[in-house]
Amino acid sequence: MTSSLNRRNGTIAALTALLLLMFGLLQSAPAFADSADAETGIAVQAETGYQGKAKDMVWQPVKLTLTNRTAKDLKGELAVSVYVPYGGQSTDYVVPVELPRSTPIEVTMMLPGVSLNKDTNRIRFFEGGVKSGKEVKVGLEYLTNQLTASFMIGVVSRDPDTLNFMPTLNQKGYAIEVVPLKAERLAEQAAAYDMLDALVLNDVPTAILSGEQVEAIVTWVKRGGTLILAGGAGYAKTAEAFADITPVKPGGTETLKALPALESYGGKPLPAESAVTVSTGELTAGSVIVSENGLPLAAKRAIGRGEALYVAFDPSLEPFASWSGSPAVWAQLLQKNLLPLQQGLKMGYDNRFWGLQQIADMFPSLNPPDIRILLVCFLIYLVLVAPVIYLLLYKIDKREWAWWLIPAVSVATSIVIFLVGVADKRTMMTHSVQTIELTGLGDGFQTGVTAIFSPTGGTVRASFPEQMRVLTYPNRNNPGGGLRLDNTEQVTVGESATTVVWSDVPYWSTRKGWIEGRKVDDAGRFDIKTSYENGSLRIDVTNGTPTALTNVHVLMNGGAYKLGDLAPGGTATATVPGFPQTAPPAYVDYGLLLFPQGPNTRNDEFARERALAANYMNRYQDSPLPLEPVVVGFSRDGNPWFELNGKQVKTDNVTLWVQPFRLESVQDGRYYVPPGTVQPFVTDNRMEQMARDQDGTMTLTRGELEFEYRLPEAAGVDYESLRIYPDNRFGQQNRIQWSIWDAAAGEWTELQLGSGTLDLGERSPNYVADGGIIRMKAAVAAQAETRLPDIGLEGKVKR
Repeated sequence: MTSSLNRRNGTIAALTALLLLMFGLLQSAPAFADSADAETGIAVQAETGYQGKAKDMVWQPVKLTLTNRTAKDLKGELAVSVYVPYGGQSTDYVVPVELPRSTPIEVTMMLPGVSLNKDTNRIRFFEGGVKSGKEVKVGLEYLTNQLTASFMIGVVSRDPDTLNFMPTLNQKGYAIEVVPLKAERLAEQAAAYDMLDALVLNDVPTAILSGEQVEAIVTWVKRGGTLILAGGAGYAKTAEAFADITPVKPGGTETLKALPALESYGGKPLPAESAVTVSTGELTAGSVIVSENGLPLAAKRAIGRGEALYVAFDPSLEPFASWSGSPAVWAQLLQKNLLPLQQGLKMGYDNRFWGLQQIADMFPSLNPPDIRILLVCFLIYLVLVAPVIYLLLYKIDKREWAWWLIPAVSVATSIVIFLVGVADKRTMMTHSVQTIELTGLGDGFQTGVTAIFSPTGGTVRASFPEQMRVLTYPNRNNPGGGLRLDNTEQVTVGESATTVVWSDVPYWSTRKGWIEGRKVDDAGRFDIKTSYENGSLRIDVTNGTPTALTNVHVLMNGGAYKLGDLAPGGTATATVPGFPQTAPPAYVDYGLLLFPQGPNTRNDEFARERALAANYMNRYQDSPLPLEPVVVGFSRDGNPWFELNGKQVKTDNVTLWVQPFRLESVQDGRYYVPPGTVQPFVTDNRMEQMARDQDGTMTLTRGELEFEYRLPEAAGVDYESLRIYPDNRFGQQNRIQWSIWDAAAGEWTELQLGSGTLDLGERSPNYVADGGIIRMKAAVAAQAETRLPDIGLEGKVKR
C-alpha cells in the first residue's frame, strides 16, 4: 500500500515537474517570431545625430547597424515610428532592407528633430513588409538623444582635439559644442549636415572623399552652411576636393616670425618668437578678412546662402592651440551666425513647418456650396410640395397620391441638393504651395506643403520620383496622447524615390505633408545689381528664372518696393528712397504689404501668396540674426509634384521664388553701411530685467547693457562718417545714457543722443575696432522702452 502510494506520488511529482518545465519554455519563447526563425532576433546598434545630440525641428541623421542573428536570411522593412509632440502625429519612417545571416548591415535615415526616448519612438522590423509582414524581434526597442540649442562645429582634422578651445567662449554667453568627425564617416546626404552650423576641414586629404560626400557638403553650404578649409602647410590637400568653392587657390608655404595683424584681430599678443608656417595662395573670389603684409591669413567667399572660409594656419598647432586670442579669432571668423545667447531670443529657430500648415488648409478647389443655389432648390421644393402638387392632384382627383408623391419629391430634392453640394468633391485632387529659395548660382531648394483631398477614403499613396524629407501633418482623426503603432502613416525613402502612405482614411478627408530637401537644378537666378545714388539705393533686377513671375518686389527694412511682373529675361528697377531713421521692427507682415486685403475675404484670390510671403519673411521670428534683403516673385501652375495611387490628378500650385542678396558695401572706391542693414546683438546684460517684444522694442530696467555691430567687409577702410540713429518713439532717451567704445583710446565715450541723428564726423574712425566691430552701451537709471540705435557709415577704401 505504501509502495503504491509512493509510486503514485512519484508519478504526480514527475508530471508536475514536466508541466512546470513546459510552462517555463512557453514563457521564454520569443513573442515576435517562431523560435526556428528568431533564435536571438536582430541585433541593433544606433548612432543618433552627432554624439547623440539633435536640434529642435532640424532633421537628424540616424545610423543603425543591423545584424541578423536568426536562422535564415531576412528581407523586409525596417520601421522607426516617431511621435512628434507638437502636432500629436505618429509616423513610420520605413527603409527596405535585406539582412543576410550574421552580416552587419548599416542603414542611414533622416528622422524629425524631436526628443527621442522610450515614449516617442519605436524600432521594428517586418519580414516581408510593414503592412502585412511578420514582426521580427529586435535587440534595441527605441532610440535616445539629447536636444541642444548650441552652435555646433563639426571638425575633421588630423588632430581630433582641434578647436577644443572654442567652448571657453561659453563663459561669455555663447553656447558652442565642438564635434570631432572622421572623413570616411562623413554623410553622403546634404540633410545630414543641417545640424551643423560650421564644418572645419583641417589638414586632411579631401581627395579620399567620395563624389557623393563632396556634393552633399557643397549643397549644404549653398543652403546656408559654413565650410572652413584650413591646415597651414597641409592646406593644398585640404582644399583639393573643394577647388570650385574655396576663396584661395593653393600655392606654397611661408614662415612668418610675427603676426601683428592676427594679434590685433584676436585682441591678445602671441607668445614671443612665435614663428609659424602658413599657406600661401591666390585669392580667386570673395574678400580678405585678415592679411599680413599683403599675405591673406583669412578670406571668405559667399556660396549661395552660405560661405566658404579660408584660414592660412593650422589651429591645432602651437602657438594657436593654446593662444588666448584663438577663441576671439574664430568667433569673428564665424560671426555670420555665431552670436551670444540673448534673453528672450531664439537662435535661428525655423518656424516654416507650422506656418505652412495653415496654408495647407486653404484648399482653393474645395469651396462651400453656393448658398444661393441651395436656396433656389429649397424654394422650388416648397413650391412643388405645397401649391403645385396639391392643385395638380386636386384637379385630377388623385389626392391620395400625395402619400407617396410628396416623399418622392422630397427624396429627389434632397438628391439634387446633395449633388450640388458635392459638385467639386467627387474626385481626388491636390493643392501645393512651395518656396523655391534661389542660391544665385543657377539652382535652388524647395520647401513646401501639399494637401490631398480623398472623396472615397481608404488608402492614399503619394509617390515622389526622388528622395525627399517628409513630415506628415496631424489630422482631425489623430487621437494624440503619445506614440501610436497602428501603421496608418508611413514614409518610405528609397534610393531614388519617396512614398507616403496614409491608411484608413475616412471619406471626404484631407491629408497633408510638409516636404523639404528637393534640389532644383534648373531653377535659374535673379541677377541683382545695387548702387547708391543721391542718398537712395537703386536695385536693378533681371528675371533669370525659366518662369514668368508676377508681383515681383524687393523686401527689406520693413518695406516692399515694387518691380512688377517679369517675363523670363525681363528687367525692372526699384528705388529705396533714403533709409529708415530707426532700426526696422523685428516683425513685419510682408504678406499684407504685397497683397493688401480688401473687404471681401470670402474669395481672397491671393490668400496663399500672402501667407507664403509672411511665413518666409518671419521664419526667424524672435531671432537676433539680421534679416537679409530679398527679391520675391510668384507663379501658379497645375503641374503635379507626385502621383496619387499610381495616377496624376488635378492640382493647383503656388510658388514663391525668393533670392536673398547682400548689399555691396564697396562701390566705386566708397564704403557704405546704410542704416537698418546691420543689426546689433547683446554681448553683456547686467540689468535687473530685460524684455523684448516682437517689433524689436526692449523694456530696460536699472543696470547696463552692452551690444555690438559687426560691419561687413570692413578691412582697409578710412571711415569718414559714423551716424547714430536713436529711437524717439517713446521720448525716454533722457532715462538712458548711451556710450560708445573708443577703440583708439581704449575707453567708453558718452554720447548725447537727442531727437535727431548724431554724426560723429572726423572722430568716426576711433570707434571702429579691428575686425569692423562697433561697441555701444546703455546705462539705465529707471525703466525705459526703446529699440537699440541704428547706425550708418560711409568711408573711402584704401588704395
